[in-house]
Amino acid sequence: MKHKKSVGILLCAMLVGSGILAGCGNADTPNSSLSSQTSSAPTGSTIEAPSRVDTPSNAEVNKNMTLTQMGYGREKLHILFPTVAGLDVPQKVNPVNTMIQQDTLAILNKYDGSEGTFEYQVVYNDGKILALRYTAALTTKGAAYPTNVAFTTNVNLETGERISSGAPEKASEIAARLVSGKGYQVEGEEELQQAVITALKAMEEKTLTESIANADFGPDKTPTVFTSYAGEQKVTISLPVEHALGDVAHLTIDWAAPVQEPEQPVNSEGTSSSLPESTVPSKPGETSSATPAQASASAVESGVAQPSQV
Repeated sequence: MKHKKSVGILLCAMLVGSGILAGCGNADTPNSSLSSQTSSAPTGSTIEAPSRVDTPSNAEVNKNMTLTQMGYGREKLHILFPTVAGLDVPQKVNPVNTMIQQDTLAILNKYDGSEGTFEYQVVYNDGKILALRYTAALTTKGAAYPTNVAFTTNVNLETGERISSGAPEKASEIAARLVSGKGYQVEGEEELQQAVITALKAMEEKTLTESIANADFGPDKTPTVFTSYAGEQKVTISLPVEHALGDVAHLTIDWAAPVQEPEQPVNSEGTSSSLPESTVPSKPGETSSATPAQASASAVESGVAQPSQV
């Protein structure tokens, strides 16, 4: 019990205090290209990047768009990022690329002097919404070991504007799920998954709620948590954890999927013991007597809010 409490206190301190990217929200930003930086931003240069081109999945618009990998860096700190081309409305190309480049420059400014390379994952791209997650293992001068870092970018390809993943608007519900240990998946091997779930169950729900509500880049924000839009009913969350758990935990919440409950015990005659028909909660932290079908429908109805501008 004492260990569980100490883990919870440590994680709370990481979320509120140091944060993954504290201080990035007001970083200098470039114009339409990384070579056109403001005079106060540290200098840098393009770097050779491995060949990589991504295209949207099941696109109804921007079917011919491409994401081509580019590289930029300062000394031993590098970042690989995509540049967008082939949008149906060419005027939106520059705003989209500027949004992506603003975030990469904020990260380079924050970790200037560190060593490592950020790589990106296309979490979602249907031609309308693009969600990117960047990760790196960075080494700072005098550090005994590298530290894993993550950040995300969510952009509306049709408007060229930053959007919300939907997670900040449902911060209290997400925090309740994380503390309950149910209703989400943790990336990584099974042993790591269980360790992260145990740590999250020791967290203060209020602290998690505040951190998730303030997630992602935006005006005057210093986020410690980053999220990605992953579909109409789905989000991914990257939040700080202790170094033994990998520094950053990546979680997925699928609001359309029913929360899994333990199987009911079976008596000697092969029938279920006397338990409620279903204990699938209608809301995090609540129980319900609804049937499995009703519970599934309820989960769909309580899905992630539609993306909105930050």
